[in-house]
Amino acid sequence: MTREEAGKKIILALDMSDVDTAYGIVEEFSDFVGMFKIGFEFVWGAFSRLVSPDAPPKQAKCDLENIRALFKAIDGRIFLDAKFFDIPRTVRRAICAMIALLNARFITIHASAGEETIMNASIFSQQTIFSRQTKILAVAILSSMSKRDMNRVFDNGKTVEENVLRLLRSAKKAGAHGAIGSTSAAWRAR
Repeated sequence: MTREEAGKKIILALDMSDVDTAYGIVEEFSDFVGMFKIGFEFVWGAFSRLVSPDAPPKQAKCDLENIRALFKAIDGRIFLDAKFFDIPRTVRRAICAMIALLNARFITIHASAGEETIMNASIFSQQTIFSRQTKILAVAILSSMSKRDMNRVFDNGKTVEENVLRLLRSAKKAGAHGAIGSTSAAWRAR
């Protein structure tokens, strides 16, 4: 594998809220990576700066221009780590916007959102009305969840790995194109 081929497989996380810092990273590494991961910290940090009633209008306008420049530089090479967790219709509409407006390549959904939500998102993401078919990835369980958390949430007496496997199998059955979970659970789920 060449260095260029390897670089296309790299996803660089923009886990920050500062648009200028993110833009600098995109500019510096754009030729060396295949995609950029955008998650909650960036989305909500940037959004908050735009809509804050305390933000001077000139600053908000400048921030908006910088966000648009950032997304233009990324040029659709987006792994949107949204971890959607809502009713099927709401998730489908959000995904439509993310594909149509940002041309995201991957979008994450919580596996525990349910099979109907995942199935609708997976089918909708493959519609030919979009210039690219987006892949839906199911997030099994957040890595920060402990066994104690799991027992409180699922109340089923199963181990973390057993719950991850159950969610990943359910997501696969519902049509998710891939999954995000622990490596040991992922191997067993295959």
